[in-house]
Amino acid sequence: MKKIYVITGGPGIGKTTVIEGLEKKGFFVAHECAREVIKEETEKGTDVLPWADLKTYQERVAMRQIEKEESVTAEAFFVDRGVVDGLAYLRIGGLPSNETIEKFGRGRYAKVFLLDRLPFYENDSERKESLDVQEKIHDEIKKAYEDFGYSVTTVPFGTPDERVGYILGNL
Repeated sequence: MKKIYVITGGPGIGKTTVIEGLEKKGFFVAHECAREVIKEETEKGTDVLPWADLKTYQERVAMRQIEKEESVTAEAFFVDRGVVDGLAYLRIGGLPSNETIEKFGRGRYAKVFLLDRLPFYENDSERKESLDVQEKIHDEIKKAYEDFGYSVTTVPFGTPDERVGYILGNL
């Protein structure tokens, strides 16, 4: 059985940097799906975007996440967000969980690492949340994983190398 380790947390807290650090050390990784879906749907000109049709968007992201995780042939690897992350976004949007999250979310991951918040936060073309919303998402992600039966390991703030070291020391 595959061991999938989730690197998660609110927007803009260094997940991608940590995933890239793990990848540079030779670990298999699966990069975040959300930005891929935003880019594809924007190029197509659809409304399947988190700020226009959150329900359909999160279903698309969840399906892409599962496809990506299933395509990795390594016995152990890290993912930049897991399928349960979508539940936090749906809850904040006042929506119920979706079929993909419910079907695949429980018992799927070997360990969940929640990165502690950074002392700064920056928006970009896909990251449109305010700092207040970012903090709510971060807290809701932790709650979603706990609600799905996971013990969440918090990775303290530090340099990317320190965070990678902490994760590897706590597998």
